[in-house]
Amino acid sequence: MLRCFTLACLTLLAGQFLQAQNRRAVEHTFLQASPGERENLKKFIVANWFAMDKIAKAQGLIDSYRIFDTGTEEGPWNVLVVVTYRNDKGYEGIAEAFEKIRKQHKVVPASGKLLNQLGRIVDSKRLFETIP
Repeated sequence: MLRCFTLACLTLLAGQFLQAQNRRAVEHTFLQASPGERENLKKFIVANWFAMDKIAKAQGLIDSYRIFDTGTEEGPWNVLVVVTYRNDKGYEGIAEAFEKIRKQHKVVPASGKLLNQLGRIVDSKRLFETIP
């Protein structure tokens, strides 16, 4: 374990602590819609993921949630969901509270189909941004 008692070292540690306190996680989930199902995939996300995110936002667990569409069937992904959290822990920081929301949610099919019939998650990335 590193022991540091110099003023420079303590200043560095304080700066790292403040930096972590002043940033938040922004999680990106990349999805690939099944052929011809891009619109239904987006409807499913809004009716299910965003229904829960709306509650999470009202409870102060997240700051925002958005969906983006590439407008094409081409490429490794064509739908992107972005969720901005209130701190740098991302989902892990709210998992317990969010699971309570998830347990109350009833899955709403889109055109009679569930997520695994509409598309699949192909990647997920966590980025960080400084809180203004």
